[in-house]
Amino acid sequence: MVTVMVAAVVAVVGLWYPNVQTRQANEQAQQANAQAGDDRALAKEGQITDRYTAAVGNLGEDKVDVRLGGIYALERIMQDSGRNQPTITNVLAPTSALMPPIPSEGARRTWQRSRLTRPLLTAIRICLPRSGSP
Repeated sequence: MVTVMVAAVVAVVGLWYPNVQTRQANEQAQQANAQAGDDRALAKEGQITDRYTAAVGNLGEDKVDVRLGGIYALERIMQDSGRNQPTITNVLAPTSALMPPIPSEGARRTWQRSRLTRPLLTAIRICLPRSGSP
């Protein structure tokens, strides 16, 4: 009878202990997944910040194409990160940030107008409310 009792206890412990180990392993895996998710979110925010900084830096460049690149980069950030939309709109809205440097004497008025129009119209288009956005 004692042998049967000992065998029963060993069997119960044999079934219980792997169950505890499995539960602990699952908890550790869930914690690791949560940490990995947090790390990915932090890395994504860092990348968005880097992209934002570079794009805003392009707005101050002399070349129109570089400015347009900055504007389009900000538009892409707006699409990728909804929480940054108001900030980007506030950056693009002031026209003084998009104005080219004062041209040298004798520059033609049409040249100045064309340098202003394209970046300004692009920035205005990006800042306009989008359908489906909050």
